Amino acid sequence: MLFGLLKGVEAILADGLKEIRFRVPGAGASYAPAQIFLGELPPKKQGQIDFPYVIIQAVSGTDQDESSEVAVKILCGIYSAEGVEAGVNDILNLLTRCRKIVLSKRCTEDGRYTLKLPVTWECGDPDAKYFQPQPHAEGEITTHWETSGIRQTLTEDVEACL
Repeated sequence: MLFGLLKGVEAILADGLKEIRFRVPGAGASYAPAQIFLGELPPKKQGQIDFPYVIIQAVSGTDQDESSEVAVKILCGIYSAEGVEAGVNDILNLLTRCRKIVLSKRCTEDGRYTLKLPVTWECGDPDAKYFQPQPHAEGEITTHWETSGIRQTLTEDVEACL
C-alpha cells in the first residue's frame, strides 16, 4: 500500500520534471533531467552519476479510525561547479518545481492518496542527513498524504460480544 503512494508521487513528479534540465558532473556543459529514485540513491557503480536527483521516501505515518496519514520526503540534489550562487539557484529551482508540481496535483492518479497542507521545505542545512558540500546542493520537501483508514476485521466471536 505505501509503495503505491511512493509510485504515485513518482508519477506526479516524473511528468512535471521531464522537460527541465540541470547541470551534470563531468566535462563540459552537460545538462539532464533529474533522476527519480524511490527510498534512496542506488549503490554506486563505476562511472555512475546520480546528480541531479529526486529521492522519494516514506518516513513516518499515523493511523486513526477513519484515515491514515503518511509523511513523504522529497529529497533533491543538484551539482553545480559554476559557484555557490549557481548551486543555490539550481537547488531552489528544483525545489520550487517539485513543490509546484505536487501542489498542482494534490492527489495520486489512482485517487487513493490526497495531499494535506502545509507542505514544508528546507535547504542548505549542514546537519541534514543527506547534506553534500559544494559543488553539490541539496534540499528537502516534506509532504503529508491522507488515505482511508485501515479497518479492523471483526471475527464472529468479537461481533457477538458487541
